[in-house]
Amino acid sequence: MNTIRSLTPAPNLTVRDYLDALEGSYGTRLTPAESLKAFQSCYQKSEWSHSQYLQELQTLLRRAIRQGSVKEYEADYLRLKQFTDGVLYNESHLSSLQLDTKLNHPPGYVELLQMIRKQEAHQEEKAKNRAHEGQRRRASTYYTTICDSFEATATSAPVVKKSLDKSDIQQVVQQVMDQMMKGNDHQPPTQPASK
Repeated sequence: MNTIRSLTPAPNLTVRDYLDALEGSYGTRLTPAESLKAFQSCYQKSEWSHSQYLQELQTLLRRAIRQGSVKEYEADYLRLKQFTDGVLYNESHLSSLQLDTKLNHPPGYVELLQMIRKQEAHQEEKAKNRAHEGQRRRASTYYTTICDSFEATATSAPVVKKSLDKSDIQQVVQQVMDQMMKGNDHQPPTQPASK
């Protein structure tokens, strides 16, 4: 607050003037050249999503702009160029955005962030669908195996053969599978009525 109060209140002061004052008082001690190098040498870390990496780049780029090592009109190009060069993980997820082709007319920060977040949401949805499909397939295979096993037992055991037919076996197995899918495997399946 002392730094802010020290600035003479005037209508011509901008947000950048206040940021520069705060940066000068409490910010980095990097030179403009070091700030530019920090931006240019920033690459995606394994724990960062694409949007987190872009946000980190934006922080470094804003600092380089404030210190005068990057001009404001260069920002969109430099941000996109460093982003496309610096993405090291899940590069294929970004292929549909064709960011390399946008270097002549690069999007602004907000537009680029929205594009990337939309792509991340799409990839998350696909991953959920793959997991659900895999679970459904495993359950279906398990169901078929149990039905075949019960049917083999029923045809080889005369006592069971008299009391259960194939539809009864499928009904019991379906109840077991339904309980497994619900996570409620504590209740035993109900027995079909004897014939």
